[in-house]
Amino acid sequence: MLRDMSARGPGVITKIGLDTFVDPTQEGGKMNKSAKEELVERITLDGETWLRYRPLPVDIAVIRGTSADEDGYISMEEEVHYDEVASMAAAAKNNGGLVIAQVKYLKKRGEIPCAQAKVPGFLVDYVVEVPDQRQSMHSFYCPAYCGASKEPELPTWPNPGLDIRKFIARRQALELRPGMVVNIGLGISNGVPAILAEEGVWDKVVFSLEQGQSGGVPIMGPDAGTMSGPRIIVEQPIQHDMYHGGILDAACLSAGEIDRFGNVNVSKLGRNVTGCGGFIDISQESKRIIFAGSMCVGSVVSLDNGTVRIQQQGTVKKFVNQVKQITYSSHSAIKKGQYVVFITERGVFHLGEDGLVLTEIAPGIDLQRDILEQMEFAPKVSKQLRQMPAELFAQGRMGIEHVWAQLDQQKARLS
Repeated sequence: MLRDMSARGPGVITKIGLDTFVDPTQEGGKMNKSAKEELVERITLDGETWLRYRPLPVDIAVIRGTSADEDGYISMEEEVHYDEVASMAAAAKNNGGLVIAQVKYLKKRGEIPCAQAKVPGFLVDYVVEVPDQRQSMHSFYCPAYCGASKEPELPTWPNPGLDIRKFIARRQALELRPGMVVNIGLGISNGVPAILAEEGVWDKVVFSLEQGQSGGVPIMGPDAGTMSGPRIIVEQPIQHDMYHGGILDAACLSAGEIDRFGNVNVSKLGRNVTGCGGFIDISQESKRIIFAGSMCVGSVVSLDNGTVRIQQQGTVKKFVNQVKQITYSSHSAIKKGQYVVFITERGVFHLGEDGLVLTEIAPGIDLQRDILEQMEFAPKVSKQLRQMPAELFAQGRMGIEHVWAQLDQQKARLS
């Protein structure tokens, strides 16, 4: 959108967002009934349906870089991602607006190498020097975050032993395969790289983040959205172009609400409007979607000698009749033939033609009490319902490459 606005274009025309809450046939991206302006429209081109997102002129752009020289040229040598700084600056400048750049260092004219310069000086009106500018929320400066050191710092699970979140992340990791290009989301999914690092296979897949980094290891915790040891950092719009075109083999994402059709809501939960972030851009064209999260909110669950124990049922059900907002459309997913799986600590569901199908159940879980009664709708139960792999309960490594091979053999037998 910013790139289009910098060229004074007509807005973005794309299929991304169709059948979700930003589609005019749903909510049109409006916050509430007070919002009257139509910012998104459905159009038809060559017999196909597209969305047109109308441009929003920018008056002021506040951008950030690492260094600025006397002419306002901006470099990004210590930044963890490049966002869309040049497009932002051009969108404001070509609209008659102002551009303010925050940087850590001031340099003399010509001291910034051409290969490091990301924003031309003629787009910048003001430069603000901030010597204590942090690289990320957690770090003042970590060379691995910006690719200044070759070897990534491998993440480790923050708690010793095995807990429920690690159990779920492990089951997510079993859905991946060597050679895949994989996006990692927030929440429990953010722990999948730590699982692969622990198993010694983190480099068997190519991790990619929507902010622009690829080839390293995504970071857990407050620095989520940062990658250690990226092999490349591209501007965010370029990364999104690749995602929109279907380059992702898999995406590990969280799910706030799931309904009987398989629609997912992560953007409007209760009274909180969190927004969608890059969720729609990532999920709509990825070949494989691996959703993960706890079965209910507020439940107390433990692992006991190879079984899952429900000590207290949850207070809020996440599997509901109808989601409050559609951030991921199962209708679109089924039309495109996407592989979609929902992983919880109690069982695994797959998206079928008519909704969710329970395909796996955790040892120790009672089907009626712990799963069906904790849902607002009745899912289908597979005739081949099986237990979740026992290796998920291993205290050390679970031997993921061996489990991958077993699962592939099992799938071949079933087909």
